[in-house]
Amino acid sequence: MNALFLKKLQQLIDEHGWSQKEAAEKLKVSQGFLSEVLRGKKNLSFARITELATNAEVSPLFFFSEGQEKSLQKISSGHATLRRLPIISYEKLRGVQNVNDMRKVLEEAQEYITIADKEERVDEGGEMLVISIRGDSMSPRWREGDMAIAYPGHPLEQGKLTLLNVGNEILLKYATDRGDHFVLTSENSDKYPAFTVLKEKVLWAYRVRKVVTSAD
Repeated sequence: MNALFLKKLQQLIDEHGWSQKEAAEKLKVSQGFLSEVLRGKKNLSFARITELATNAEVSPLFFFSEGQEKSLQKISSGHATLRRLPIISYEKLRGVQNVNDMRKVLEEAQEYITIADKEERVDEGGEMLVISIRGDSMSPRWREGDMAIAYPGHPLEQGKLTLLNVGNEILLKYATDRGDHFVLTSENSDKYPAFTVLKEKVLWAYRVRKVVTSAD
């Protein structure tokens, strides 16, 4: 295995607090074999790598990317699942026209955050992504630099925070469905009045599940 893979494998083991024995069990190999892998003496099959990625809730691409890792773990009570989510820029999202485009953008992500998420169910229809809020249209509730977590697999909800692509312009607004159009409103409504957009102009709209702030 190459040096990058070994570095990322050890990083994953350390971040989850696994012992070498626990990591070996998740890979379904012996502890001795894993020890040889970590010393660069043995190789893991892609099937084993994929299995470990599934257990750790990361993409197999994690092991082969130098992507910068941002640890932004929200402390919460009770059981929570750690999720490693890609941070996608507004510029990248502008080029997303369909599901295949989105999949490619997610696979090519270079920056991530890790959050603690109590909701274990993950629906079909898309993967969660993160976008850093820009500007002051959603202040004072949310500020520039806060992280909005959007999820294509969840249905839109009336009046809830939504990430939209309107004519290749990326917007983060409260969206209300009015049949053939959306009414979009901002938190900072005095400065940014509500406006409408025809649905035919909306390339896609994703529900925002939560916003992680610097205070979390």
